[in-house]
Parts: sequence; C-alpha cells; structure tokens
Amino acid sequence: MAVIGIILIMAITVILAEVIGTFVMGLGNQVGESGPQATLGVSATADDGTTDGAITIEHNGGDALHADSTKLVISVAGVETEIAPASTGTSLTVGGSATFTIDDTNDKIDLPASNAWSDYSNSAASGTLSALSTGDVVEVKIIDTNSQKVIYRTEITA
Repeated sequence: MAVIGIILIMAITVILAEVIGTFVMGLGNQVGESGPQATLGVSATADDGTTDGAITIEHNGGDALHADSTKLVISVAGVETEIAPASTGTSLTVGGSATFTIDDTNDKIDLPASNAWSDYSNSAASGTLSALSTGDVVEVKIIDTNSQKVIYRTEITA
C-alpha cells in the first residue's frame, strides 16, 4: 500500500511539473519586445493658397524615436501615405518636432531637411492627395518597426 502511495505522489508531482512548465513557457512566448514610449502632440495647418498644408509632430516626453526604426502612416482626408524608416539614425527627442508638408501637386508628403527626422525620404501617397483644407481629418500613426507596436495614434482636424 505504501508503494502505491509513493507511485501516486510521484505521478502527481510529474504531472504538476509538466503543467507548470507548459504554463511558464507559454508566458515566455507572449513577452515580446516592447516599443518606445513617448508623449507626442500633433497639429495640422490647412493650405492657405500660397503655402502648402502641414502636419507637425512634437515630442513632449519619453523615449527618443529613431528614424531608422520608426514607420509613419499619415492619412489626409482618407488618402494614406506610408513613410518608411530611414536608413540612418536621426532621432526625434524631447523638445524636438518634425513638420511634414502636404505636396498635393506631386501627390507626396515632404519632410524638409531642417527637421529632427530629416533622414526620412519624401514619400508618395497611395492615392491622389488634395490640398489640406480646413475641416479635413488627419490621422497619424507612428509604428516601431522592431516590435511592430503602435507608439502613437491620433486623429485631428485641420
């Protein structure tokens, strides 16, 4: 009888160890790389007939956003433009800003070289961009390419 009891205790111990091990290993797969954390502000200025409309992203706190590992997706009045990561490493840091100009004539979003994220290339839109007008909805998503996590997402009205 004592032998059967010992065998049962050992079997229960082995089963518990397997269950706990499977649970712990499963949690390990769920813990992925986290993206940077940043507090940002976004504003949009409508095209006034002489100056193209613009979208400005301001870094108000948190981690630096590196151009070589950050993808931007900007949607203006429903037309989405994806701005791929740059090949070099400029960064948007606390107190910095980047202004993107809506070039409706050439259907692209320009980033002047004087910006913190100056290494992004000018990107063609996925559709026909119209001038950024007062009342247009602008959506901005900033995605960390290492973790594929959205760092920031907002919708504003110009």
